[in-house]
Amino acid sequence: MITKIPVSFKINHDFAKLLGLFLAEGSYQYDPRGRATTLVFSFNGHENHLTDFTARALQFFAKTSSKVLYRPERDLKEIYTHNTVFSRFFKNFCGQGAGEKYIPLTTLKWSYSYLESFLDALAAGDAHINPNTGQINLKIKSRNLAWGVRLIAATLGYPTKVGIQKERGRIYYRISWTPTVKYRRVLENNDYLFLPIKKIKKRKYDGRVYNFEVEEDNSYVSDIALHNCEVYTAFERMDQKRPNIDDKRYHLVLLVKNEKGYKNLVQLITKAHLEGFYYKPRVDDELLAKHSEGLIALTGCVVGKIPRLIQSKRIEEAEKLSLKYQEIFGKDNFYLEIQSHPNIPEQKTTNAGLIAISKKYGIPLVATNDIHYLKPGDKEAQDILMLINTNSDKNDPERLTMKTDDFSLKTPQEMIGTFKDIPEAIENTQKIVELCNFGFELGKTKLPYFEVPNNKTPDEYLEELCQQGLKNRFGENPEKEARERLNYELSIIKQTGFASYFLIVQDFVNWAKKNRIVVGPGRGSIGGSLVAYALNITNINPLKNNLIFERFLNPSRVSFPDIDLDFTDRRRNEVIDYVAQKYGRDKVAQI
Repeated sequence: MITKIPVSFKINHDFAKLLGLFLAEGSYQYDPRGRATTLVFSFNGHENHLTDFTARALQFFAKTSSKVLYRPERDLKEIYTHNTVFSRFFKNFCGQGAGEKYIPLTTLKWSYSYLESFLDALAAGDAHINPNTGQINLKIKSRNLAWGVRLIAATLGYPTKVGIQKERGRIYYRISWTPTVKYRRVLENNDYLFLPIKKIKKRKYDGRVYNFEVEEDNSYVSDIALHNCEVYTAFERMDQKRPNIDDKRYHLVLLVKNEKGYKNLVQLITKAHLEGFYYKPRVDDELLAKHSEGLIALTGCVVGKIPRLIQSKRIEEAEKLSLKYQEIFGKDNFYLEIQSHPNIPEQKTTNAGLIAISKKYGIPLVATNDIHYLKPGDKEAQDILMLINTNSDKNDPERLTMKTDDFSLKTPQEMIGTFKDIPEAIENTQKIVELCNFGFELGKTKLPYFEVPNNKTPDEYLEELCQQGLKNRFGENPEKEARERLNYELSIIKQTGFASYFLIVQDFVNWAKKNRIVVGPGRGSIGGSLVAYALNITNINPLKNNLIFERFLNPSRVSFPDIDLDFTDRRRNEVIDYVAQKYGRDKVAQI
């Protein structure tokens, strides 16, 4: 296998781009003996710049002319380069097939500028770029390629994440990075918080398990982030607050599968605090049934309700509650949670009871750990935190402590060894991970709906108001400078998608003025906007005062524009009430 780029290939920006385009859009043709003989690149019909560059680069590096074919039925341009040596080089250098491609480790020795050229080409070939945030989103089949891209992007200092997505029975890896943003620096030493990975160790283990791989410096990398919460379930009902009765509560673990599940988890947590709080925030079975969609439930540790029933030898009640939770969350969304803590007397009894229920009713098991700190060496620090939290004396033999057992994060090998007699409990950890596909949609502007008259778009209506406002400010025939400045600002607002934002603000500002509520002239960068001046949001003429619009909204660095407004404190609540009534109380908040 070729491990280094041959000396006949000069490492430069063009080669870095060619490699990126190949990993995005490249494949091979094989001869009857199964040998790669031809490189094939496929581009969309309009991507002429990529087609032309690739053909030129292949001519230079492979010393071979390429054939370019256009397929109108699919609107594709395909480049064929017949060169057996060059094809084998690429096959050995970065793999074959969409699911087996990888980034060769030797690229990590490239300069940052070459790595940037590589990522730019990869994105140009096969990625979606968010026009508002600049975030690049890439969906690929190869896990090795996904993590290789993450490694390079993170090495360049870009915030980067990888997630798993299942489509039509196939696993895809979604990777995103934002070249316009760098990791924040630490004030003490001016170094980046992110440290590039310098060494990779290969490890083998049998079976499948989901866990975190923890490094010596306490950093970790995981394939997917699980959004979860361990909630308290009430003794009977969450609205009951009887002394010495309802202060009893039980643990239940909830995992988020999708966006609906996250919204339901938020509802549960909110209502637990606002309606079910008694010593601790609590939920009950009725509330769980209302907000169970999109969630996976685990029975929790030894202080879960089902484990407690087992420990009390109330097996029939434990079975009924297990079936009830299975009905609430769904057959594939409820798991009996077994753990291994040898120094907890109740654990062995609990596990035996849960395994018996699983066998009797077919409810799946899942192996977990009651994790309260990262490494075994953190036990002492965690105990000190508990002393502070409970205001206890360290020498009190009756105090709450967790030093009797290991509650650290175990490695995959340890988990597999511990539960080797129950392999399905380990396998179900991976099954749960594959079911949990929720990720926050960041960088997307979400505004309340502003009703636009006459079936116009927000951009059209904003332009109409601005043109009329310009005449109100400058007369029936505004000067060319004002017209050009207004058109420029409107084009940027349309490009960045903030038309509705301006419509919302001008609406409540003009409502306030019509109702004789004193409004300030405007402060901050909004003073540089002629659109705001035309809409009567501000009373500052940016042309007269030589104020620039880009301080408020810059097309090359898109961030949510901040419009600072002042209302008289005596009647400010009236403006807030107007906005809340128009868009809903849940859409309005004070900062």
